[in-house]
Amino acid sequence: MLAITRDADRRRSPSPARRVLVIEPYASGRRAICACIVELGHEALEVETLDAARILAASSGVDLVIAAWDDDDSRAVLDALRAGDPELPTVVLSDCRPRVATGPAGAMLLVKPFTLVSLERAIELMARPRAAPIIRS
Repeated sequence: MLAITRDADRRRSPSPARRVLVIEPYASGRRAICACIVELGHEALEVETLDAARILAASSGVDLVIAAWDDDDSRAVLDALRAGDPELPTVVLSDCRPRVATGPAGAMLLVKPFTLVSLERAIELMARPRAAPIIRS
């Protein structure tokens, strides 16, 4: 079950936009997570296959991966991506309580249902740093 609570006073993140790859087995869950990521001012990248995830991660400069951890296929995709880039910043989503769920080393756990604020914090804490755009006059 995926439920995302929207907070009353939601503002777009003031930090530079991140490229976030979403690995979630259910299309409705992927769409909901991607919509929240976009609402926060980031770019959501959605894939359906391991090959597509590998190509996108290698070619597009992904700043963060958010992946379902309770699904074996999603876990296999994430493991394959992290094998190619062990430092790949990762947030794993789980239906389990934190004391029960485990994720890959160095990953942040976000338990469903979660709020937009907790998703924003996870992105800010875990994403690779990005330089602010240079504005020239």
